[in-house]
Amino acid sequence: MSTGSDDSGRSEESPQRPEVSHPVADGRAERPAVAYGGLPSEAAESVAPARQSWSTVGFVFAAIALLLFPLIFGVIGIGAGLYGHKKGEALGYWAAVAALTALLAGLAIRVFFFDADLIPAQN
Repeated sequence: MSTGSDDSGRSEESPQRPEVSHPVADGRAERPAVAYGGLPSEAAESVAPARQSWSTVGFVFAAIALLLFPLIFGVIGIGAGLYGHKKGEALGYWAAVAALTALLAGLAIRVFFFDADLIPAQN
């Protein structure tokens, strides 16, 4: 008796294939191409390290203020650190503190160790 099924109980009609969104070749579904280019551009911008340029300038001027002219470079370092802090740099505040500390330490080194006047006397 032929009722449209073979000995295993399956019907002779081919089974319905699910619809796929990518091309099908040789009866097998191909995998879509995947690009491994790294993080998406939105995520890359949030992961990128923040630039600390004004903070770096503040730390450099703090070091110079400790060694050479504390009144000039200390004040410039404090200004650069505070400007960096205003721009949102994480180390801006600490650069200003370092420049202030270097200014005070530089003045102390000049006065106590080199016996120099803060303002030279004019003759």
